[in-house]
Amino acid sequence: MKITLATFSVIFLLQIPLQVVSQNNVNVTAINKSTFEYYSKGEWKKLIETGKVAKKHNIDFYYLNVRLGVAYFNTGKYRKAVYYFRKAYKSDPDNVFVKKYLYLSFLYSGRTEDAKKFEKNLKPETLSELKILRKTDIYLTADTRFENNKNYKHNTNEGEFLSQSVRNGYNYFSSGLKALRFQNSLYFNFANINKSSIVYFPEYDSINYIYRQIKDKFTVNQKQFYINYSNRIFYGLGVTMAFNWIHLNSRFDSVSFNKKTNSYAGVVAINKDAGDFKFELFTSISNLNNGNQIQPGIDLIWYPFSNDNIYFSTLFSYKFENNTDTSYNEPLIKPAIGFRIKNFYFEPSYSFGKIKNFTEYDGLVINNDIDVIKNRFDFLTYAFFMKNKIYVFFKYQYYNKENIYFVNTDKMTLTYKNNTFTFGVQFKF
Repeated sequence: MKITLATFSVIFLLQIPLQVVSQNNVNVTAINKSTFEYYSKGEWKKLIETGKVAKKHNIDFYYLNVRLGVAYFNTGKYRKAVYYFRKAYKSDPDNVFVKKYLYLSFLYSGRTEDAKKFEKNLKPETLSELKILRKTDIYLTADTRFENNKNYKHNTNEGEFLSQSVRNGYNYFSSGLKALRFQNSLYFNFANINKSSIVYFPEYDSINYIYRQIKDKFTVNQKQFYINYSNRIFYGLGVTMAFNWIHLNSRFDSVSFNKKTNSYAGVVAINKDAGDFKFELFTSISNLNNGNQIQPGIDLIWYPFSNDNIYFSTLFSYKFENNTDTSYNEPLIKPAIGFRIKNFYFEPSYSFGKIKNFTEYDGLVINNDIDVIKNRFDFLTYAFFMKNKIYVFFKYQYYNKENIYFVNTDKMTLTYKNNTFTFGVQFKF
């Protein structure tokens, strides 16, 4: 959407008195005249450059902020448009034009929570014009994941006995419901995961006084019940609290063994939008695989062109873990780059550091496999259709994983490759 002279007329600009904030009035008249001229001609780049000159001279007034908001909006720099429209809104909170395009700047810059929070300031006719029919947005999500493993079983020699678990099956399905109303967001998700492995171990035959090599199938059903509450406390500042309860049911096929265990992961996060940057500080607490983990971290995103056409992000997290009498402290660094081609978005990333008993995405994703992920490449692509009513995504992940096993009493390790494919869809009502 472009702002035209029809939506913001010359009469509007001239009828309201000039509001000068700066105490230095030397260049105010010239700045006012030139920015108005550039606005009238739609010369947005010149208007922006003049605005930069005004800023260096501490010149700041209402119409300058409105015009710069218009200029940045029409050049697609929505995050900068937010800054100037917010300044104008604070000076004149009743102006319909400013409120409408502040809302759109929030929306187009990816600050959906701020846009939703701001809806209550819009008049009914503006809501109707923008086709905002409901005060509460409802989202339904579903995704599934498949895994592609090669057989990495160790080949033993005569007289050797193997103790090893080899993954041979995996499937994942989750569904979620999210409600977003003004500054509040509530999200529920249920996930069902089935994992199967072939387990090799020696068993002592007390009758014949010999060891036999045993092969059995081991399956784990993992159910996750997740809840996430977010509140946009102020524009640009939000807090998130999330909790994931994990129930596991494990059993062998031929051995009388059936074990049920429960674990959890809780997350508290604070996120902040500041100009062309967005960052999140978070901490998770969990008790995965009979251990206790604390995982603080920070996620920083930079939008160099003040929109989501291209962005760079870096996530740094550090896990402190106590497991029985042993401590495992592991750092994780995940740089990523995101870019947009028309309606399609792409985000490749690479994770450096061992991933085991880790939580991701505000505790929604639980990495509690026995095998350690040594490093991981992710490629995410997604798109919006039907005026953002439908969102679809695909994620490919390539892992190097470490498997620990024993040959007789000798401890061994091997690295194997693993691939996962995730497909998902979200509907907005």
